[in-house]
Amino acid sequence: MSTEQLANPGKTNEVSDELESFFFVIHYEGVHWVAHNKPLRLNVRHIFDHVEAIVEGNHFGGAGKRGLYSEHDALICQQLKFTKSVPFTDLIR
Repeated sequence: MSTEQLANPGKTNEVSDELESFFFVIHYEGVHWVAHNKPLRLNVRHIFDHVEAIVEGNHFGGAGKRGLYSEHDALICQQLKFTKSVPFTDLIR
């Protein structure tokens, strides 16, 4: 899911949400199935599984994904290289 949909569960799904979700699916599959040089501080579990709160039956999350847009975590992602697939590395960047 996109970061906006995770932060706002009732948000209407837009094309931008679908594109962002597609990026995260590619990223998730890459770090799980493609050989890479995982930087030490890249916390995959936090990025994809973190839930911030449950309020009235709604789950709010996305902090890990939003973190990828921050300067610090963006640098970590820039260090991520898929060792057997340069095109995959280029796609994620």
